[in-house]
Amino acid sequence: MTSTVYNGAMRGTGSNTNHTLYTNSTGGNVRIIWNYLECSGTGNANSRALFYGPTPSQTNGNLAYSSGNDLDVIKLPLYDNMITGRDIAYYVQGTYTGRHKMVDAQSYFPLEMMLANTHKITVWTDANINSTTEAIMYNFVVIPEGG
Repeated sequence: MTSTVYNGAMRGTGSNTNHTLYTNSTGGNVRIIWNYLECSGTGNANSRALFYGPTPSQTNGNLAYSSGNDLDVIKLPLYDNMITGRDIAYYVQGTYTGRHKMVDAQSYFPLEMMLANTHKITVWTDANINSTTEAIMYNFVVIPEGG
């Protein structure tokens, strides 16, 4: 199998909603590499999140870890005005700045992840992000492993 590129812009809905960006149906593991991910400045600090794994049984973006559910799902918070991706850099007066730019030092987003067969990449948005706002813009590549 060959790699596949996914890109687009996803709008909010004005309600708490899960959106599936990708479902692994290859029969094996895949590698996900994020070339670009940008979040709008609309919403608040907890208005969107990205999940890796089976469909989460989350409520309002919070996984049910404490009740023993969703233990095979990873949650990554997505912050307002967050921009990240491979090789995002700026050259200013002899210094590179903005490389893998994030909102602040407390933001973390892995640019490469593995995804098991049948697992998904899901984005949750809350009611603060309405249908006239781009919740995220993205470009990632899916590379099947082995074969």
